[in-house]
Amino acid sequence: YMMFRYHDRISLLSINPRMSPSVGGVTTTISLDGLVDEDMDLACKFNTTVVEAELSSSSSIACVVPAAHADGGRTLVDVSTNGGVDWTGAELAFFYLPGQHSETMRLTPSHGPISGGTTVRVEGIA
Repeated sequence: YMMFRYHDRISLLSINPRMSPSVGGVTTTISLDGLVDEDMDLACKFNTTVVEAELSSSSSIACVVPAAHADGGRTLVDVSTNGGVDWTGAELAFFYLPGQHSETMRLTPSHGPISGGTTVRVEGIA
């Protein structure tokens, strides 16, 4: 017999880090509202580029950021739990830094109030 598995819908809460050099290669973690497990075929989509995702915890996954156009810019990230057949539709903003060839990139803190004013520390090897 064949089995079809149902699961609750997930939504995307946050992505960290939220930026990468345009060459990609940075591992980013996406926090989810909803549970995921190792039996799911997890994937991340950066604009139209789909990459495999790995389970980090029952409520987060990790994806390696693919390369983008050297000019950088904003892209949208989405998640699939069935290998890219269906997507959440709750996309998160992600930013590529133009002309950056960093090996490591980190922002501390990774978020702040919408009103602004938060001092951010950027670490990396250019």
